[in-house]
Amino acid sequence: MIPYMPQISTDNRAMKNALFLLMTLVTSSSGFGQVPPPPEAYAKDGTIRLMALMLRGAGLYDANDYVQAQIFYLKALEANKKNPELKGVGLAILYSNLADTYFFQSNFKESITWMQKALATKQLDTSLVAHNHYNMACAYHEMGKIDWALQKLKLALDTAKASAEMRAKYRKLTLADQQLAKLRTNPKYQSMMKDY
Repeated sequence: MIPYMPQISTDNRAMKNALFLLMTLVTSSSGFGQVPPPPEAYAKDGTIRLMALMLRGAGLYDANDYVQAQIFYLKALEANKKNPELKGVGLAILYSNLADTYFFQSNFKESITWMQKALATKQLDTSLVAHNHYNMACAYHEMGKIDWALQKLKLALDTAKASAEMRAKYRKLTLADQQLAKLRTNPKYQSMMKDY
């Protein structure tokens, strides 16, 4: 599982400049592969703060600090409620990233709740839909809910048919992912995979 980075499209020049400034600050002060400075280090502008919270969460996630990443994603969600900048795909990405932090803390039920919120968001692209269905399959599998896991895995693979590259990626993941190792011995899984 990998976190999605937010992609906010805007025609607002000030917003684009703020995002450029934020990215400049993050890359010059911490470098790639390091956790960005805390959001308090940035301007109090709501948009910049929201992006800083999300970037901080992503940096912590990349450092495998899922507890702290979760805290920053929740702060970003709260900041978005006060100043709703994220909608559609951007909000779904935040929900998906938050779901991943719960997953890696073995809180699979809460992880599924956030993935469902991501999937309920309008205007999702197929890669985000496949990502969430696949991760839900892993979560259900970890919870011992094999039929649910198979159902979500089938949805992920069906969604991934949208492109040859995505189809190959999810087929490879399904066949090699250690989180689905037990599932691969299930006759229903073996039968289902003949279609992919």
